[in-house]
Amino acid sequence: MSFTMWLARRFDFIFNTQDRRFTTIEKQLDRLLKGQRKMSAQLDRLIRETQETQTAVDSVLALVDGLAQQLRDAADDPQKINDLADQLDTLQTKIANAVVANTPAENPPEEPPAA
Repeated sequence: MSFTMWLARRFDFIFNTQDRRFTTIEKQLDRLLKGQRKMSAQLDRLIRETQETQTAVDSVLALVDGLAQQLRDAADDPQKINDLADQLDTLQTKIANAVVANTPAENPPEEPPAA
């Protein structure tokens, strides 16, 4: 075998090996990028959900502050106090229903397979 032929085979072996390595690296990078995009979308959703929850909490706190002031203002009027108590009952029910509606159901434990 001539030196030129030997050298050509060596170069071919080296470059083919490198090509396979680069292909493997490219595939791994592609998987990483896909995973990163998925995580980014999940993080965006989590941020959005957190902001919505914070807005709801802020609304509830503002409502409670407003009701407290209304109670102070109605201290001498029993009918106003009863009306506010009814309003509080209604709001409490709405809040409780919202919490239940937005709380995921627990997954029941799986039964072990029958022997």
